[in-house]
Amino acid sequence: MAHGWEAGSLFDLLGDGVAREILALTDAESRSADDLAEHCAASGPTVYRRLDALCEHDALAESVAYDEDGNHYRTYECRLEEVRVRVDGGSVALDVRFDDGREGARAGRNGDDGNRDDDENRDERPD
Repeated sequence: MAHGWEAGSLFDLLGDGVAREILALTDAESRSADDLAEHCAASGPTVYRRLDALCEHDALAESVAYDEDGNHYRTYECRLEEVRVRVDGGSVALDVRFDDGREGARAGRNGDDGNRDDDENRDERPD
């Protein structure tokens, strides 16, 4: 994981329907952002934001392709193979496997990514 993301940020990203749809579409074949925008129920800017986030989390590989006229454009292909959630020793961790065989893990404490700024967003449950 080259970018040092936290478990909570990947949880949030995978919780987004557009991000999951992009992963599913790019698992079958490499696709351009315009192609993805046509197939997703989202605007172009939303698709680009999800593409950026998925690339930051190493879930997508980005490459350059050329059309018949020699113009270039970016294509995206899913690199994510498996994400496992582990609860162990009072923390929640993600084990991630990529298509190139790399594996990595990110852990958060007490079910979050270690940031305490989002306490108001947590469900309060009686003991």
